[in-house]
Amino acid sequence: MQEFRRWYDEIPAVKEVFIVFRNMPEPELGQCSEVLYGVIAERIKKCGNPVDLSIISVEKLQVYYQSYNQRRWYDKNQFIRSSARYLSIMPLDELEIVVNEFMSGLKIRNLNKIYEKNILN
Repeated sequence: MQEFRRWYDEIPAVKEVFIVFRNMPEPELGQCSEVLYGVIAERIKKCGNPVDLSIISVEKLQVYYQSYNQRRWYDKNQFIRSSARYLSIMPLDELEIVVNEFMSGLKIRNLNKIYEKNILN
């Protein structure tokens, strides 16, 4: 039987971020997810929007529908929901950059200890 893989399982650093977010208490999740959303917004300003509507598959459209219905755990937080939409269609090399900038952003805002505490849980 094949193991179910989510889009964020492809890159270990992205997978770790989503696992930590999933286990994080709501107040801390709000702070950290806002940093991730800000990093993505800056990358989009700098590099352009990664969305090419001509290549979005039926599966991606189903993902957008699922997020509209808020069926997944990360659809309930507006920053993670929006971040997940962009991250799911970004090129793999961009994902690495976003995660690195996210970690730097956490340190700048002194949220890295909160994030690291939740890695251990």
